Amino acid sequence: MTRPSAILFDLDGTLLESEHLYSDIGAEMVEAAGGAWTEADRLASVGAALPDFSVLLQRAGLARPTSEIVAAVVDHVTERMRADVPWRPGALELLDSVEAAGLPCALVTMTYRDTVSVLLDQSEALPFDVVITGDDVVHGKPHPEPYLLAARHLGVAPEKCVAIEDSVLGLTSAGRAGLTRIAVPLDAEIDSDLYEARWGTLLGRSIADILDVWRRCSA
Repeated sequence: MTRPSAILFDLDGTLLESEHLYSDIGAEMVEAAGGAWTEADRLASVGAALPDFSVLLQRAGLARPTSEIVAAVVDHVTERMRADVPWRPGALELLDSVEAAGLPCALVTMTYRDTVSVLLDQSEALPFDVVITGDDVVHGKPHPEPYLLAARHLGVAPEKCVAIEDSVLGLTSAGRAGLTRIAVPLDAEIDSDLYEARWGTLLGRSIADILDVWRRCSA
């Protein structure tokens, strides 16, 4: 097979330069409660599902129920997303290239649907045939459920798909689901066993680059 069945994209940190929003908001909430948000906490939070992110905040000193923390984080992130949508360089061009090639495309994110809806409403038509959000799944990344659910909705086998991810948790999720993985980390250290290809940026990348990775991995 010279083409994958579908391309599945993460959102925060992969298509958007928005991963820091969660850590920034978490730090504000923890520090307002008298706790301390460390660099280790920030790194652990990259790509985390919101319930897991809430546990990190609680451990750092935020004594509030998980459901209350999740609701507050969603509200804050949605407000900031509404004010600005910081696409990573090359992200929209890559999405356009995938769409032009006629390949099915999905968004697989731990961001909640209320926030994702703001992005989709603000942006020009995006090529996602399926959108899986953090509140669609029981088990968030690094569990394989998000990617398995996306593949099921697309009607394709996960092992015939490519995932583009920035985080250890996201790449682990995609790998456990059987996808071929392209890592595009912003600042995280990623072990080489978590991806089949690594790009430093999306800038200048197109469907041709994805197909090249797929052919090499399928050979």
